[in-house]
Amino acid sequence: MELNSLLRTSWIIFETSHQVSDCTHVNNELHDGDGTHAKKIILYVVGQLVILLMSMIPLTKSYYTTAKHVYTDAICHRGPLSALIGGFLLGAGMAIAGAVSTDCL
Repeated sequence: MELNSLLRTSWIIFETSHQVSDCTHVNNELHDGDGTHAKKIILYVVGQLVILLMSMIPLTKSYYTTAKHVYTDAICHRGPLSALIGGFLLGAGMAIAGAVSTDCL
């Protein structure tokens, strides 16, 4: 059951993180021909496979379950104020670093 939920969660994250917007600038960046988008997808898949394998190996399974419980406990005890502050800091950091294209806005 844990393996199935991990695969389902990783697929949902993959699908939602790779949706292409209607902006032609973003579309051109994703399909620029140098293979960077394909490299990112391959890196993502390899990372998910490593997490999947580490969660099934008996030697590292206890570390994985401990990290999973600590992460879910930390998320469950956060309130709306921390979500607002975190979202603001994330957006401000992305804007300062130039990671967000303003052509689509």
